[in-house]
Amino acid sequence: MADARDRTGEVLTGRYRLLNQIGSGGMGTVYAAEHIEVGKKVAIKILRAEAGSRPSLVERFRREARAAGTIDHENIVECLDNGVTDDGMMFYVMEFLKGEDLLSVLRRERVLPWPRARAIVAQLCQALAAAHASGIAHRDLKPSNIFLIRRGDNPEFLKLLDFGIAKLLVEEGEGEALTKFGEVVGTTPYMAPEMAAGEQVDHRIDVYATGVVLVQLLTGHLPYHGKNPRHVLAAILKGDPPRINELNPQITAIPALDAVVARALHRDRDKRYPDMATLRDALLALPDDASVRLFAVPAAPPEPGDPDSFATEAFESARPPTPPATPAKPSPTAETKPAAPAAVTPPTRRGPLLPIAIVLALLLACVAAYLAIVGPPEFMRPPPPVT
Repeated sequence: MADARDRTGEVLTGRYRLLNQIGSGGMGTVYAAEHIEVGKKVAIKILRAEAGSRPSLVERFRREARAAGTIDHENIVECLDNGVTDDGMMFYVMEFLKGEDLLSVLRRERVLPWPRARAIVAQLCQALAAAHASGIAHRDLKPSNIFLIRRGDNPEFLKLLDFGIAKLLVEEGEGEALTKFGEVVGTTPYMAPEMAAGEQVDHRIDVYATGVVLVQLLTGHLPYHGKNPRHVLAAILKGDPPRINELNPQITAIPALDAVVARALHRDRDKRYPDMATLRDALLALPDDASVRLFAVPAAPPEPGDPDSFATEAFESARPPTPPATPAKPSPTAETKPAAPAAVTPPTRRGPLLPIAIVLALLLACVAAYLAIVGPPEFMRPPPPVT
C-alpha cells in the first residue's frame, strides 16, 4: 500500500533529502535518502498520516525506533537518528540496506537447502537473543521482516527489521501498555498459541515464530493452514507440529530435525526451547544432511497482494501443488532462463516379448549342451537289443 503523499524530494530537519520510496507498511513508509552534508545514503521510515491520528500506533512507531536504537547487534538494522517532519509526522533514520527480504527469496526459490536455511535461522537466533537480552521481544517475525545483504564473504548476511509491535519484557506501567489484555497483534501463521489466544506473552513467542520460519524455508509451506485467519488460529491452538515430510513429500528429514521443529513449535511454551541460544545450538548440532530434497521443487508463482497480508497463496496449501499442464509464467523478480526441453515418454508396449524369447533361447541352449555332454537320462535311452 503506497502512501497517499509522495514525499520524494523533501528535506527533513535540514539534513536528509528523500530520494525515492522503497517500501510501505501499515504504520510507515520507507524512503531511500541521503545525508546532505556527508553524502551518506540512508533509509528513512516516516509514520503514515493515517497512523499518526492513533496514539497507540504513534507509540508503537516510537518504540520501534527506540528498540532499533537500543539493541546493538550486527544482525539488527541500525537506527542512526530520529525526528519530526514539518507536518508533524515522526520519522527515524536507519542504515541503508542493499539486498532483498526473505519473502522475496521464498517466492523465487520456494525451498532452501538445509545448510543454507540453517545458516539464515542461526543468524536470526543471534539477532533475537540480542533483542531479548535488551528486554525486547519482536512479536512479528516473518520472512518480510528478515532482510538479507552481502557482507564480506557471506552473501546472505541477516538483518532483522520492524520492531513495530515489539514488547518490553519488563513489567509495563499502566500508561505504557500498547495492547489491552486479550488483544491479538501480529501475523497469524507465525503466532504462538498463547499469542493467538490473547494471553500474556514472553520471549518464547519468538522461539515459536523462528520455528515457523524454519519450516517455511525447508518445505515451502507453513505448519498450519486454513481458509481464513480464524481457521489458522484454531489449527495453531489445537494442532500438533507436522513433520517435514508431511508438509512436503519431496523433502526428507532425519528424526532429530523433526524433533527440533516439534520442540520449537510446542503448544506449551514451557516445553519449547527456553531461549534463542539453545535453539541455535540445537540447529548447529545437526548434520549437514539433516534434510535432503528428493526431487527438484518448482519455483512458486508470484504472490498477489500486500506481502504483509495474511493471503500468501504460495504457502497456503498443505501439500505441494500439482505441476500445471501448461508452463507457469516466470516470476517478475526472477531471472528469465530458457525452458528445459520436455521429457519424451516412450510408447508403452503390449508385453515384454523380446526378453521372453531371449530367456527361452538360453534355456534351450543349456538343455542341448547338457545332453551333448552327459547324454540323455535313462528313461530317454532306447532299450537294449533282445538277444
